[in-house]
Amino acid sequence: MVTEASRVRSEPRAAGAVAATMPAPSRDGAPAHVGLFGCPLDTGNRGVSALGISTIDALTCAAPGVKVTLFDFGDGTRYVDLPGRDGHVRVRQMGCYHSRRYYRPSNLAQMRLAARVGLARLHPMTRRLSELDAILDVSGGDSFSDIYGTYRFTGVTQPKLLALELGIPLILLPQTYGPYESPKVRAIAARVLRGARQVWARDALSLEIARDLLGDAFDPARHLCGVDMAFGMAAARPRDEALVERVLNHRAGGGLLIGLNISGLLYNDGDEGHYGANNADRNRFKFLDAYTDIIDPLLRRLVKVPGARVLLVPHVTAHTDPNCGDAEANRKALAKLDPADRERVMLVPGDLGPMQAKWVIGQCDWFCGTRMHACIAALSQGVPCTSIAYSQKTQGVFETAHVGDGVVDPRRSRAPEIVEAVMAGLDRRASTAASLAARLPGLREMLGEQHRLLAEAALGRGYR
Repeated sequence: MVTEASRVRSEPRAAGAVAATMPAPSRDGAPAHVGLFGCPLDTGNRGVSALGISTIDALTCAAPGVKVTLFDFGDGTRYVDLPGRDGHVRVRQMGCYHSRRYYRPSNLAQMRLAARVGLARLHPMTRRLSELDAILDVSGGDSFSDIYGTYRFTGVTQPKLLALELGIPLILLPQTYGPYESPKVRAIAARVLRGARQVWARDALSLEIARDLLGDAFDPARHLCGVDMAFGMAAARPRDEALVERVLNHRAGGGLLIGLNISGLLYNDGDEGHYGANNADRNRFKFLDAYTDIIDPLLRRLVKVPGARVLLVPHVTAHTDPNCGDAEANRKALAKLDPADRERVMLVPGDLGPMQAKWVIGQCDWFCGTRMHACIAALSQGVPCTSIAYSQKTQGVFETAHVGDGVVDPRRSRAPEIVEAVMAGLDRRASTAASLAARLPGLREMLGEQHRLLAEAALGRGYR
């Protein structure tokens, strides 16, 4: 079935095509060099990896020759070849992170201490950072907030403060700002935003939060509203042809292919009952009902849709705690179905890269996700999508795509209402696909201009 949505999905990387390219300027004869924080490739989170891949692709296309160091949780210095529009891009990876192991040179707290006492030129890591032309930081897309706790907020804030203390131009890539429940956290966030060379919000609500934090320092030339960088990431057909064949055969087995992403962060805690009646999602995210009380009935409804086949698509793999991974949640949810209904469900492997997972999502006629970047993988390909959301970030991103009515919120509605709202999203998939088809060309133009402005700021051009 060829629809307008499927035609939009099949287009190549149009997002960056409108961005003018510029040769990376040199400093002392060396190519420009930027550092990238907040989107490592070693977390198991496809959304975070998608931010890293798409940002590097955008930078190297807008400024050919620019060197990129990606800071992550690994040991020492390593190199990786990432796919780019003109071949592969060699990226240096370097361990640099927040940790309680203060003795390690890669520890951000140790580096900030060295900077404050005047030893930045002697410390091996601060010396390397001082050689950068700019530091770009995306905070995992949504972690520049205390919604996930103060330890995580500290971890994502340390690189930003270090950049300011070392005098390195700091650029905040499109991300969510807030919520900030603690006055202390709010003050730190305001300090970071005031010191950054350029600040991008990925939705209008986040820009208003940034405007409020900045007060009189708000400057529309520096503080901008943009698009999540992952909108520009290409999809890539998996190399595993057996998997591709299984997906395509599963699609061919019915008239409607439904994709469902279940968050292991929310599902596994509730399923195991670790928190009794007040499980983790209800306490931390203030759900009115347990997440399992939404997902289990929803999956039973979806497999009963006439002619439907369901793909369960994981988007986060938990390396250290399997109970946080989406694949484990998929297996638990599938096991609760009647045996006959399980035949209509396919488990997608949890080891796909972000570009391959995006390809799988692009095969769906409709998609429902809790992980926001799984939803972005759908929206950016014109796949109509509904999200079961637990924070403000999702609403803002969906509104950017002009499909804000595709977000349902368990903090405001009970489980049966959530299930009905998701099923209503399935019913109106044709109109949602039409809205996306009309909106995506404009989003691609926005991305092209965004990439140009980011490259100018990172390389010291066009900034007053």
